[in-house]
Amino acid sequence: MVPEPTRRRLAQTLRANRPPKPASSPPRPLRPGQPLPPPPHPDGEEILVLAGTFSDHTGDHGPGSYLLNPEGFEHAPSSNEGCDIFVKLRQYPGDRPTVRIDTQRSAWEPYRFDGVTRCPLYESPDLRMHLLRFAPGTALPEVLLPQRETIFVVDGTFHDEHGDYRAGSYLAFEPGEGHQPTSPQGCLLYISLSAN
Repeated sequence: MVPEPTRRRLAQTLRANRPPKPASSPPRPLRPGQPLPPPPHPDGEEILVLAGTFSDHTGDHGPGSYLLNPEGFEHAPSSNEGCDIFVKLRQYPGDRPTVRIDTQRSAWEPYRFDGVTRCPLYESPDLRMHLLRFAPGTALPEVLLPQRETIFVVDGTFHDEHGDYRAGSYLAFEPGEGHQPTSPQGCLLYISLSAN
């Protein structure tokens, strides 16, 4: 069970529609034809395209595209048609590779629980990111978290003993906390696990 102070912090985070540090942003619309100046990316950047097409000098990235840019990466983001993106900043420090994954065409694998499939995004000894798809009616046993975990609800509704979280919800758990996830209607989650 998640301790009361953390539940309160999570509820405040969701109401404020901004995640706790480390820095992340709520889903962000990029208006058609609106280029952004090249932002610096100390400690790297993650982008998950939720809708539309996100573009930069590396190409055009449609819905379901996952981009992991290492420390020092620079680009001038734009979108001819407009797009919604989920962005996490300062999540990827050090000498790491650039990652580009089309999650809509990627192979999804069975996860450790019935009714859940996984699309791996990145894995190292101190950092792991993946997408989890819950089939409708999936209910997991209590999950205790040995690492810091952040969850972004990409689609559907995710539920635990503390509440219901619709698409766009962002949750953060500290090591040693836990919860009992379910999804009566099914959902798609972005999960990040980190040692620090």
